[in-house]
Amino acid sequence: MEYYGARGNGATKRKSLKEGTYGSGGEILQHTYYDSYALLVATTVTRLFTTGLAGGRRLDQTNMQIGGQLPANEKHTVHALKAFYCTYTEKTNAGLLAWFKYLTHTVVEVIINGKAPSLVVGLDELFGMTTKLMHKPTVAGDNIIIPEPKYSGIFPVRPSIVLASNTVIEVKVSSFIASDTLLDTDILKIGLAGILERRT
Repeated sequence: MEYYGARGNGATKRKSLKEGTYGSGGEILQHTYYDSYALLVATTVTRLFTTGLAGGRRLDQTNMQIGGQLPANEKHTVHALKAFYCTYTEKTNAGLLAWFKYLTHTVVEVIINGKAPSLVVGLDELFGMTTKLMHKPTVAGDNIIIPEPKYSGIFPVRPSIVLASNTVIEVKVSSFIASDTLLDTDILKIGLAGILERRT
């Protein structure tokens, strides 16, 4: 074992310990930009990432600094979409069916200003919910297990979506039916996951 300060390259090794916190050219990070909204029965179209922290949003709602635009010192390459759903009320069978219906009739679009959508995907596909089925047993408690794909909440994007600095972007969530009142105030969060290059 060679100790720092020993003869030879000790000074070089000591210097290398001070490198890394502030790179001269910038940083490369694994990063997810996210935004969220509360479902409301009267709202069928929601545009995410259009209002950032500077516009009054909280960090638990979004981590976009500038509404609808990447900062001038960043480039973000999106490799996957992430989806999260949180209910604010206990759900009955009717509530679960309302959620299945919402998943089936809702579409997510990733839109870069001036271009056709870079990605269009159904919310059910984004969640990995290929089967949405409830079973009411003839005899109470005599339930049948229904095969379901493993939930991941992560949807790979191939090819990746490259968001250069100052890119104007939004994620449009469109439901082609009105959200059920049983889902009111539930939270849907969408994340753009990938690699962030940031100039320091």
